[in-house]
Amino acid sequence: MSLILFSFFCCCIGFRLSARRLPNIEHKYISSLKSKPPPRSQEAKNNTQSRNTRRPAESNSYSRFTMSEIEEGKATFNHIVACHCGNISGQFRCTADHIIAWECNCTDCGMRKNIHLVIPQEDLHIDGGRDYFDDNTILYVWGTKAARRRFCKTCGILPWYTPRSNPDGVAITLACVKFDTTNDPLSVVVKTYDGLNWEKSHKKSGIAGESKKKQQIV
Repeated sequence: MSLILFSFFCCCIGFRLSARRLPNIEHKYISSLKSKPPPRSQEAKNNTQSRNTRRPAESNSYSRFTMSEIEEGKATFNHIVACHCGNISGQFRCTADHIIAWECNCTDCGMRKNIHLVIPQEDLHIDGGRDYFDDNTILYVWGTKAARRRFCKTCGILPWYTPRSNPDGVAITLACVKFDTTNDPLSVVVKTYDGLNWEKSHKKSGIAGESKKKQQIV
């Protein structure tokens, strides 16, 4: 009888000691997961390499500059714009100390709570070139079909598009931008564009001139 009680006592002690260790083991395991991000798949690595090989500006109809001119500082594309997953990205140029953004209430922009700034087409450089951009986005047009919106096929975000108000320009989604404020402090003025009364607002707002500004080349 005493032998049975002794065995039972030893089992209880062993169970309590192992139970105390479990939280520490679990905490250590979770910490290791947080400190080590999952490895990138081979497909993701191949996509990155493919984008880098197609990056030269010659294949990009939005930019009139070559990559060598950009790297030499003849044209500064210092602000970054990208979708949520980062598959669609680019650089554009404008002065950060005086940015005019537009909040539109048309049926499309109203649903997306869209606030955008407008720049000339040549002031946007697309990473990977125009062919890569077209292949990895899906086009949506409606109404007059003047506005051309291309959404990322992966995350569905619209980092930039061709607006009806400025067919010769590019509308950059403000929430998708990482501004470079090294030389200029960021200053954004948001104006209202009445997209529900489009013709009247287009004439009154003067937004058409936003895509005709010539940015400074250094």
